[in-house]
This record gives sequence, C-alpha cells and structure tokens, in this order.
Amino acid sequence: MAFITVAGENWFAAHQVAGTHPNIERFVLAYIDGLGEEPTDRIESMPAPGEIVLERAWDRRGAAGPNQVVYSLLLDATIGDFVFNWVGLAGADDTLVAVSYIAPITKTATDGDARGNNLTRNFALAYSGIAALLDLDVPADAWQMDFTWEALAGKPDTFPPDPHNHDDRYYTKSAMDAALGGKSDTGHDHDDRYYTEAEMNAALGGKSDAGHSHDDRYYTKTQLQTSGQATAHWDNVGTGRRDAITHLGSDLRDTMPFSGDMDTLISPGDYYYNSDCTHAPSDYGLVKVWREVADVVYQQAQESHGGRLHSRFLSSGVWTAWRTYADSADVVPRAADLRVGSMVLGAIYGLSAGYAPGTVLDSSGPHRFIVWNINGDNNWATPPGTWVSLGCIDGAGSGQLATRTA
Repeated sequence: MAFITVAGENWFAAHQVAGTHPNIERFVLAYIDGLGEEPTDRIESMPAPGEIVLERAWDRRGAAGPNQVVYSLLLDATIGDFVFNWVGLAGADDTLVAVSYIAPITKTATDGDARGNNLTRNFALAYSGIAALLDLDVPADAWQMDFTWEALAGKPDTFPPDPHNHDDRYYTKSAMDAALGGKSDTGHDHDDRYYTEAEMNAALGGKSDAGHSHDDRYYTKTQLQTSGQATAHWDNVGTGRRDAITHLGSDLRDTMPFSGDMDTLISPGDYYYNSDCTHAPSDYGLVKVWREVADVVYQQAQESHGGRLHSRFLSSGVWTAWRTYADSADVVPRAADLRVGSMVLGAIYGLSAGYAPGTVLDSSGPHRFIVWNINGDNNWATPPGTWVSLGCIDGAGSGQLATRTA
C-alpha cells in the first residue's frame, strides 16, 4: 500500500506555508533484496544506487478530487530488462515524497522475435488540498483509460499474410499428436515390474558409495584370513586375543604391556608388567594367563632380573597367594658351622647320644635343625669323620629345606 513519507508530508506543509507549488518530478523503480513490510513510522530513504533499476519522469498526472492526485508511468516494449519491487515518487529537489512496496514485477524489452511487455504504474496520493497545492485541474479519468490505437505502444507496423508459416520453432498438430501418442496417462500403473521413487530411495539409502573408505575401524579380508582356508570371525576370537589385536595389530605372539591391578588380569594372553602394578610378585616381569572357565584363572609370572618363577590361581573370585618356585640358588648350606675340621656335632652343640631321627635341635634360634639320620644307628657317640644328615627349616616359615652332612 502506497504511503506519503514523513519527509514528503513536511515538504508539502512547507510549500503550503510558503504559498508555492511543489514539483514532483520523477518515478524511481528499485529492486531491494529481502524487502520486508512497509515502515509504520513512514520514515523511508532513497534506495542505494546499486538497487535502483530505473529513474524516469512521470508521463501523465491528474486530480481524482481536491484531496487526491494520480501520477502515471508508461513503460513500453522498448524498456527493459529488469525486476523491481519498490516504487517511489521524488521531487525536483530529490525529496522522497511517497513509496509503495509491491510484489516483484519483471519488465522485459523486445529482443528480436521475443516481444517485450508493456507496463503502466499508477501512483495515487491522498493529502488535504493536494490538487490545489500541486496546481492540478486535469481530471484523472480523462487519460487513465486511453485504449485508442494511437496510444498503444509496441504494436507491429505490419501483419503477416494468411496463410503464414511458423517454421521449425513450432510443432504442427500432427507432430504433437504423434508425440503425445508415445506418452502414457498420468494415472497409469507401472505394475510390479518397476520400483517407485520411495522404494528406490529406501533401497539406495542402505548402500554405500562405490568409492567409500572403511578407515581404521575395520579389518580387511586379508587381515582376518588365517594361514589355512578358514576365515577367522571376530566373534570367535578370544577376549585376550582381541586385546592383542587392539594393541599390536596382526602380530598375536608379542606380549602386551600391562599396568594396573593384576587381580583384574583375567584375559588369556602374554603380558609384560612393571612396578606400577599392584598385587604383582615382583617389580618387573612377564606373566602368562590361562582361563579354565569363566571364574577359574591361572597366572604364572617370571621376574625380569632374578628369573624366579611364581604362580597363583583364581577360584570363585578369590586369588591364592603367590607361590615362589625354589631354584639351585636356594639350596645352600644353612648351617655351615655344624662341622669344623674333625670336630664332631656333639662337641659344638654339647649333644650326647640318644637323639633319634626327627629330633628338633636349636628350636629357639632363627633356624630349626631336625635330625634326619646318624650313620644309620641313631647314635651321637660316633667317632670323628662319620656323617650326620640334618634338615634345616627356615624360622620365617617359608618352608625352604636344606641338608648338611657332618
């Protein structure tokens, strides 16, 4: 809807006070991208130069009454091409008098055989006493509806004779009938030999592009192929081996690093542990894990430096204590002073005859010595040089044994 701007209203008022006639000079057509609603405060400015598509003097004007005037712009087929959605009236001093927001209109010019269009834009202004203010006494209805032959713009100078030829830019009736004969009705049925668009979209939606990448989330067929003819399926790979694949790729024989609570290490496999582990038998070493069933697990560990072997097992959620295997270094004389030269055992400990095999000697010290055999006859009163076999039990309760012959 057209509106008089605040600037135009003030412009009219100033001329009324001065007793002069304002000069509305021209139409301004523009295309403004994203044009919204007309401003309710009627404050409007001239479009940017890049948005203006045409500035042209009005062609006709007239009074529709003392308080309303009409300005018209006639655009024939020689004018174009452009699109506009904004129409304004401007005074000779560039005052923006009135504005109208419209839906976009396309104006084309004749180009060869392509005929352009003719447009007429009328702009009505309502203002108290505006006809006298603008010095208009010509009725608008005297020119607004002029359809005489002379008033028509863009009409051809001559008309083609009859019959005429539309050449190859047009289809003849027979050509159209032949073309339409090869088409089916819009309501035809493709039956079950065809897929609908929805069915095809659904089927294609479950497929991947031909050039897609499986990235590093997947193993190739070659990686999962075993040395024989069978293919290893991920679901058939044990949990421990899955960990090995995760840590070390395709080489399942290498040990896997482990740092944590060894009570939680129940997945079968070979591991290397360090001093950060808890419940480990030593600071560093290798540990092998077997699982008999879900709640029966075995661990066997070998120290990195000392080379000692340790073992334990889990049953019903409870781990046994680590058991350490004795080696040759553990079999040492625990009582080297049992015989010195040709001194007999009794001379050292003040022993006398009558101690039978199994007798515990020196039970108050850090070691306990048990008589195993005394020359076969249980007699301490033997000459120097005869032999005595003793067993040594560590007082700390480790259960280690040693023998000594005196």
